[in-house]
Amino acid sequence: MAQERSTVSAVALEANSIRSQLRVVEAGLAMAALPRVLADRHSELRYIDCPVAPPVRPLWLGFHSELRDIPRIRALIDFLVQALHEMRGELDPR
Repeated sequence: MAQERSTVSAVALEANSIRSQLRVVEAGLAMAALPRVLADRHSELRYIDCPVAPPVRPLWLGFHSELRDIPRIRALIDFLVQALHEMRGELDPR
């Protein structure tokens, strides 16, 4: 009789750091929901298709509201928004 595979898994690590999660996955000790923009750069990792949508991590750019119209701050904000817009395919490859 064939042995059934369990769909239940145990938590191997809880970490706030994406880099820590990446290192544990690279070592073959765990699976993790890593950002594709980071994980795709590591050819030794394998993408596992999942029947549910992957988690989404928001990106926040914080600055004091009174600084918003200072030319160098406005230029930085505009640059980052444009650069992230251009990277959206890499950041969310779905």
